[in-house]
Amino acid sequence: MKDFRTKAKQIEDMYNEINKTKIEELISIEAKRRAAELMMLKDGYKPKDSIVESVISQFKQRREVGIAKYGVTLDRKDLSTLDWINHAQQESMDFCLYLEKLKQEFTGNEIGLKEIKEKW
Repeated sequence: MKDFRTKAKQIEDMYNEINKTKIEELISIEAKRRAAELMMLKDGYKPKDSIVESVISQFKQRREVGIAKYGVTLDRKDLSTLDWINHAQQESMDFCLYLEKLKQEFTGNEIGLKEIKEKW
């Protein structure tokens, strides 16, 4: 029985050492990434395209809002291809409505407004 406990302890120690090493590697990778970012900022690094940087930032913010609101990411597996197509179609329809609203505000041609003006 003592031999079994010794082997079990050895296995547990090996497992803990492997996990410790993996965690240390991940921390090291993250530290190197952050250090590289800080060096770029320190050296006066400026994004090459502020528009692209802005869009990337907005995507990241949207991801966080989506996770907070729905509790899932787009990596979810509970939707079928048809479900994804329907979601995209609904988003596209909303997009068209937003564009129409902005177009009417910009031109002053709200639906019916032109005809009402002509009658008066």
